[in-house]
Amino acid sequence: QLYYAQCLYQACLYQDALRIVNQIEDPSVQPKVRKLKAAIKYGEEDLVSAKVLMESSSEDDPDTEINHGCLMYKEMRYEEALQKFTTALVVLGYNPHLSYNVALCYYRLKEYAPALKHIA
Repeated sequence: QLYYAQCLYQACLYQDALRIVNQIEDPSVQPKVRKLKAAIKYGEEDLVSAKVLMESSSEDDPDTEINHGCLMYKEMRYEEALQKFTTALVVLGYNPHLSYNVALCYYRLKEYAPALKHIA
C-alpha cells in the first residue's frame, strides 16, 4: 500500500494518495507514512500541515533536514533553507537533487558564483 500511495503522490493524485496512506496501520512503516503524508500536504500547498507532520519526524533523519529546508525555501527563508540543505549534503554526501536545492538558494540570495558551482 505504501508504494501504491507513493505512486499516486508522484502522479500528483494527492487526495487518492492520502486516502491510501491513511489506511496503512503497520507500525514498522509509520515513519515513512508520516514523511509521505508531509510530502502530500506540501504538494497540496498546505505548508502548516506539512510542518506539523514533519515535526514528529526523527531529528537525526537527513530527510527531516531536507524537508524543513524545502518548507523554508517555500516560505522564502532562503538562508535558513540553505543551512538545512548544506547540512544534509555534509551528512549524505553529494546528491544531485540536493545540490540543485543548494544552488537555488544561492541564486535567490543573488550569490551567483556559489549557485553555479553547485549546478556545474
